[in-house]
Amino acid sequence: MGMQWIYARFAPVLLALACAAGPRAGQAQVHGVEVQAPRPAGWMTGDVIPLRMRVAVDAAFPLQRASLPKPGPLNYWLELRSVDVQERAAAGGKEYLVALDYQTFYVPLDVNTREIPALALTFGQGRDALQVRSEPWSFSMSPLRGVLMPDAAKTPLALRPDAASQLLPVDGALRLTLAFAGASTLLLIALAWHYAAWPFHERRARPFARALRGVRAASRDGSPQAYRQALLHLHRAFDAAAGKRLLAADVAEFLAARQAFGDVQGDLVAFFQASRRVFFANEDARAMDAMPWPSLTGLAARLAAAERRMP
Repeated sequence: MGMQWIYARFAPVLLALACAAGPRAGQAQVHGVEVQAPRPAGWMTGDVIPLRMRVAVDAAFPLQRASLPKPGPLNYWLELRSVDVQERAAAGGKEYLVALDYQTFYVPLDVNTREIPALALTFGQGRDALQVRSEPWSFSMSPLRGVLMPDAAKTPLALRPDAASQLLPVDGALRLTLAFAGASTLLLIALAWHYAAWPFHERRARPFARALRGVRAASRDGSPQAYRQALLHLHRAFDAAAGKRLLAADVAEFLAARQAFGDVQGDLVAFFQASRRVFFANEDARAMDAMPWPSLTGLAARLAAAERRMP
């Protein structure tokens, strides 16, 4: 929707000078008037029509804002949507750009000419005030459709019924959804088996896996008291795996019955020695030197790995 500029210097506007100095004095205060209008044809019901008016006046003649039209319905078919005023300094005074947006609700049966009313603006105060009044602006409107519609069988341009809806192809999306659903199900089954959740909650317990988590948690503290707690985690795991209280003298028998733990025999000897120093001799420092945290955590990890390999 291109804009066509209509420039005028007082010719297309009427200056109603409300001052006693007469017409020549009024024209001396107004430096220029420009009316900017859009195209005069091709408008339809619901269109917004922009009109602009630029007025240059002396600085002593400011625009009276009360003279601006108020947004709202002007008649049964025309409504003023918005009014905006921009003011700026110009050579010898001020320049005002008044922007008005009209919306037409007229429904013509055929091409019809309508008219936007004139705009009257007041500048200055008191007896020196003057009025600038634009001429009404005419434009033509077109109907959305003719009064007599042609026969659809005779004219291919006639209105046709709505096209039937078409089903979108979803085969690819369905296959992708099923693939993701299958992968998610397998992942959930694997997690349930790993954490002994339903339906795998009755499978063989893993005491060394539980002990490994406890040893790692204690190692983050690193204190002698945490070291004692880590030893207790492993002792409880040995007792649960053996089904009885496991002492140092029972290690050989324990390993013989469980071939998967055979590669940790040397570390088990060091573990029971460290346990004896801590719980029977109160030699926590010597025990931690003989079997430091990395060795203790490594033993717990190897025991948990061997436990997973057991049938």
